[in-house]
Amino acid sequence: MPCFLFHVLYLSESSRNDLEDRVKIIAGILDYLKKKLEYAVAFITLAVFVSLSLTESGVKIEYGMYDTLLAIKPEVSERKDVLLVNIDDEAIEQIGAWPWTRDIIGNALVRLRESGGRYAVFDIEYLSPGQTGVNRNYVKTEFPAEYKSVHQEILQYLSDFSGAVSSGSIPVEYAVDVGTEMSGYIDERLNGLAESISSNIFQDNDEYFARSLKFFGKSYLTINAERINTNDDTEILNKWAYENRLWTNVLDPGGKIARETAHTYRDSDFERGIAPAILPLLQASSGAGFPNVIIDEDGVRRRIELLAEHEGAYVAQLVFSPVLDILKPELLERRGRTLILRNALDPKNPESGQRSDISIPLDDHGRFLINWLKRAFTSVSDPTDQSFRHISVYALKLADDLEEQLIDNLSRITEYGIRDSSGFLPYHEAAVWLLSSYADLNAWKESLMDESRNDYSGYFAARDEFFAMYEEYLTGGYDEEIKTVFDRIKEATGDSRYDELSANIMGNFQVYRDQFALYRDHISRLEKECEGSFCIIGYSGVGTSDLGVNPFQKSYANVGTHANIYNTIMTQEFIYPFPSWFSWILSFVLALVSGIAYRRIKGLKGRILFGLASIVVVYLSFAAAFALFRVYIHVFAPLMTVVVTFLLVSILKFIFSEQEKSFLRKAFTMYLSSDVVNQIVEDPSLLKLGGQEKQITALFTDIKSFSTLSEKVTPEHLVEILNKYLTVMSDIVLEQKGTIDKYIGDAIVSFFGAPIDLPDHASRACLAAVRMKQAEEKLNEEMMAANETPMPIYTRIGVNTGAMVVGNMGTDNKMNYTIMGNDVNLAARLEGVNKAYGTWILVSESTWNQTNGMFLGRKLDRVRVVGINTPVQLYNIMAVRSEASGRMVALAEKFNSAIDAYREKRFGDSIILFSKCLEIEPDDAASSIFLEKVHKLVKEGVPPDWSDVVNMTSK
Repeated sequence: MPCFLFHVLYLSESSRNDLEDRVKIIAGILDYLKKKLEYAVAFITLAVFVSLSLTESGVKIEYGMYDTLLAIKPEVSERKDVLLVNIDDEAIEQIGAWPWTRDIIGNALVRLRESGGRYAVFDIEYLSPGQTGVNRNYVKTEFPAEYKSVHQEILQYLSDFSGAVSSGSIPVEYAVDVGTEMSGYIDERLNGLAESISSNIFQDNDEYFARSLKFFGKSYLTINAERINTNDDTEILNKWAYENRLWTNVLDPGGKIARETAHTYRDSDFERGIAPAILPLLQASSGAGFPNVIIDEDGVRRRIELLAEHEGAYVAQLVFSPVLDILKPELLERRGRTLILRNALDPKNPESGQRSDISIPLDDHGRFLINWLKRAFTSVSDPTDQSFRHISVYALKLADDLEEQLIDNLSRITEYGIRDSSGFLPYHEAAVWLLSSYADLNAWKESLMDESRNDYSGYFAARDEFFAMYEEYLTGGYDEEIKTVFDRIKEATGDSRYDELSANIMGNFQVYRDQFALYRDHISRLEKECEGSFCIIGYSGVGTSDLGVNPFQKSYANVGTHANIYNTIMTQEFIYPFPSWFSWILSFVLALVSGIAYRRIKGLKGRILFGLASIVVVYLSFAAAFALFRVYIHVFAPLMTVVVTFLLVSILKFIFSEQEKSFLRKAFTMYLSSDVVNQIVEDPSLLKLGGQEKQITALFTDIKSFSTLSEKVTPEHLVEILNKYLTVMSDIVLEQKGTIDKYIGDAIVSFFGAPIDLPDHASRACLAAVRMKQAEEKLNEEMMAANETPMPIYTRIGVNTGAMVVGNMGTDNKMNYTIMGNDVNLAARLEGVNKAYGTWILVSESTWNQTNGMFLGRKLDRVRVVGINTPVQLYNIMAVRSEASGRMVALAEKFNSAIDAYREKRFGDSIILFSKCLEIEPDDAASSIFLEKVHKLVKEGVPPDWSDVVNMTSK
C-alpha cells in the first residue's frame, strides 16, 4: 500500500497517536463482515463480474469462453453443394499476378456454368471500370480464319488471272484493265481485313464480363455497406441498385435493423451508404449483397449482420441475398432477437415446394452467430481435413486451354492436305466439319451471352455431342486410312520417305488421342465438383490481405466466412444466444445459493467439496446446453461468480484466522521497515512500554521556505504536494531499512539501527540522505513540468550518530516507538545549521567516521549548537564517492585544503584556495561564505581569542 495514504492520516503527531483506535475500528468492521462474510463476498463478486462483463476486457474473456464451447461442440453438418472457387497461389502462378483482366474471370464463369455450377457469388468488389484487353477469341480463331480466307482468295485470283492471260482467255490488250480492276478488288479485301482487325482485336472486358454474368445466370456481386466509391456515375448507380438490388419486403416495426446498422458503421472511415459494383456488371447479375464482415473486439470473426438498412430499403449479406432467392420467403420480419423468413421454401429441399417459417436467432446487437466448421480452410497435408470443397480458378482456365488445344489439333490435321485422285481424303472433310461445328457452338454461346437465345440445355447437349463426335473422329481409323494411302504410294514409287510421313501422322494422332483423354478426364472431374454447386469465388492466395481470424484458425481466408454463413443458414444448425440479462439473473441466483451454502457449511473440507462441485456443475451445464442444443448463455459472469466466491470465501476465512498479525503488519508497515514489522509481528511483546539505549543514527529533514510555499497554494493543494513529496522521501528511508519515527509538518524524523540491529546504520542514513537529494531533483522536474507546484522543493538534512534511547514511549493505551536523547537533538540541530553554510546535508563527526570513506564530503566549522555545549565537527556530504564527478572531487579537495589553511590562520592561502573553489563551482555557497569570513578577518583584524569554533545562536 502506498505510503501517501498514511501521510494523510499521520500528518500530525496527534493523529498518528490514534493508530491503535483506528485499528480497533477496522477490527470491529471486519468482525461484522465476518458474521456476514459469505453473503458479502457472493454479492460483491456478483457486482464486480457483472460490471466487468460490460467492459472490453470482460467481453474479450467471454469471447474466449465462447470459443471453448465451440471447440467442444459436435462438428457442424456440411452442405455438399458449397464449392469455394479460389483465386489461389496455383492460379496466380499459372495465370499471372492478381488482379487479372476481367475477361479471365468471365471465361472462368462461362466454364463454371458449362461444368454445372448453379450459383456464383463473388467475394470480389468491382467498384471501378476494368482495363480493355485483347480479344483472345478473335486473335486465336476468327482472325486466322479470316486472314486465311483472304490470303487464299487473293492467291487464287492471281493464279486465275495469270492462267487466263497465258492461255489467251484474256487478250493482252485487256490485261492492263483487268489487272487494274483486280488491284481494286484486292485493295478492297485488304482494307476490309484491316478494318476487321481494328474493330475486333480489342474488347471491352467489362462488357465481356457482363455477358459472362448473363450467360451464367444466377450470379451475385457486391454492394458494400459503406460508401467507399464516389464518381460522376455514383448517383445513377446507387439509384439503380436501390431500385433493383435492395430488399423491400422487410417488416421491422421497431426500426431495430436501422439502429444496428448505424451502430455497426458509426466509427467507419467512410460515409454511411452503399457502394455497388459498377452498373454494367450489376445489371448483368442476378443480385448482390454486402461483403462487410463483423470483427469482434479481439479481432475474431464470429458473427454477421444479415441485413443492412439503407434509406428504408435493405441490403442483404453477400450469401444471404442468393439464400433469399433460393428460399423465396414472402416476408422478412424482425421480431425481437429473431429474423423470421415467413413462408419460405425448405432449405434442405427447395424443389419440394414445401414452405414454412424459418426463424434465425440473433444476438443482443441483432447479429447472426456463425456456426463455424472446425476444419481448416485448406489442408495440404490432409485434404479431407479442409472445410468445404475447393477448386482453383486455374482448373477452369486449364479446361479452356485443353479445349483450345483440341481445336488447334483439328486445324493442324486440315493442314496435312493429303489427296488422292478424287480429292481430299475423308479425314479432311470430317475435320473441317468438326471445326465448322465448333464455330457454330461458339456462335451459339455468343447468342446466349447476348441473350438473343436462351436454349441452354440445347447448347450443353450440343457440346456433349460435339466432343463425342470428336472422340469418334480420333478413334475412327482416319490415321490408318492415311497410312494405307502412303503405303500404296511407297509401293508405287519406292520412296521410303512415306514411311516417315506415315509414322509422324500416326504419332500425331496418338498425341491427339492422349490430349483428348486428358481433357475428358479433367472435364469429368470438373463437372463432378461443379454440378449443382453453390460457388463462392474469392481470393485466397498467400499474399492476400483478405485474411482473418475465426474461432479455430489464426489465418483464415475470408471467402470461407461466407461459406460458413451459407452453411449455417441452409443446414438450420443455428446457435441460439440468450440475452445478457439472463446471464445476470443466473449470476444472482448462483451468488445467493453460494452465500447460503457457504454459510451453512462450517468445515473447510465441506466448503472445498461444495465449491469444486458447484464450479464443475455450472460449467458442464453451460457446455451441455451448447453442445446438445446449441444454446449459448453468457458464461463469464455466472461462472466467475461461482469460482471467485469459492476462492474468496476460502481465502478470507483463512485471513481472518490470521487477522491479528495482518492488522499489525498493515498498520506498522507504513512507517516501519519490513524487517521491523516482521519482528513485531513475530514478537508482539515489543509493543510493550519501555526502551533501551543503543548506538544508532538519527536523520532529520525539513523543507526550505516551506512557509513561502504554503502561502502560494491552497491548503488542499499543499496537502497534495506534501503527500507526494513525503511518499518519495519515506520510501527511500524504508529502502535503507530505516524506521520512520514521525512526520512533523513537512519534516521527517527517522532513525537507523533499531529495532533491528544494522552494523552500517551510519552509512545507510547518509546514503538515504544522498538518494533523497537525487530523488528531489527528479521530483521537482516532474512537478514543475506538470505545474503541480509554484516553486521547487529543497530539503535540508541533518544526520548524527550516537547513544540514543529507543523503544515504546507513552502509556499502556497510547504508545509510540520512538527515540530520544541529546544525540537525537543534535541531529535536529544539524538540519538547521545547513542554513548558515548554504549546504543541504550536514553530518556530525561521529557519523562521518563510521562511513569508512564511502562518501565524498568536506569539513566545515566546528560548531556549538543551541542546547549542546560540546563543539561538533561538521561534515558536508556531497555525493557517494564512487558516483562523484571529477569537478566535485576537485572542489572537495580544494575546499578541505582551504579549511585547513583557515584554521591555521593562513588566511592569505585560504583566500586563494576558497577563490579557486569558486572557480571550480561559482555557485558554491559554502565557499562564498567562508571567503567572506576570511576577508572580514583580514580587513578587521584577528581577535586575540579567535577560535574556529562557531556558536550557533538559533535553531
